[in-house]
Amino acid sequence: MSIDIERIREDFPVTRKWIYMNHAGIAPISRRVNRSVNSLLKDVAQNGMAGASKWQKVYSRTRTLAARLIGAHPSEIAFLKNTTDGILMVANGLPWRRGDNVVIADREFPSNVYPWLSLESRGVETRRVPEMNGRIPTNRLLEAVDEHTRLLSISSVQFVSGFRHDLDAIGDFCGQRGVLFFVDAIQSLGVMRFNAAAAGIDFASADGHKWLLGLEGASVFFCSRRAMDHLRIDLGWAN
Repeated sequence: MSIDIERIREDFPVTRKWIYMNHAGIAPISRRVNRSVNSLLKDVAQNGMAGASKWQKVYSRTRTLAARLIGAHPSEIAFLKNTTDGILMVANGLPWRRGDNVVIADREFPSNVYPWLSLESRGVETRRVPEMNGRIPTNRLLEAVDEHTRLLSISSVQFVSGFRHDLDAIGDFCGQRGVLFFVDAIQSLGVMRFNAAAAGIDFASADGHKWLLGLEGASVFFCSRRAMDHLRIDLGWAN
């Protein structure tokens, strides 16, 4: 199937002015995204909550599409405000035991570091695996896991180096040892293959403003059915 590049470019006004290569920072939105967002805002402005049933259909369809993209069931998908929100959901929602540890890479983005470090007051150790020549060797990451490791959390693609982790290998290892597996997917979701079920991922979080070509303030959070029993979250009203 041929791809009409010019037709795609036409949908992105940014191409009229820029050769844009910073999708790993904040991506420009398309005309279609602009129209969709403005359509909902116009509806709220003109009708208040009279259109609430229509909004619910939009939420439901979006959840189904997000599940298809991430390799999940719609019931395993929630919408949060950003990637960090998903990480905090897990860091604050697991019933940690004193003596537990979390394994992460040494040069993770701060949002995948500080939530785990904050668990120190509860007796949870954060183990940081050093980068080697721009890479985090999978074997070094897995060697940091022991019988007290409760969770391993990494970015699918490291924000500093662009190093891509072997999620399938890590997920298989964690699954065999009963270690929960969290993936910060913001630097890959939408541009690289991502299948949470196939990779044995328990939790994943990704904001929409990078390769998903959406807006800041809206993110996809994945929690596998098997991991739901581990998570304890106090919620009020939620869609």
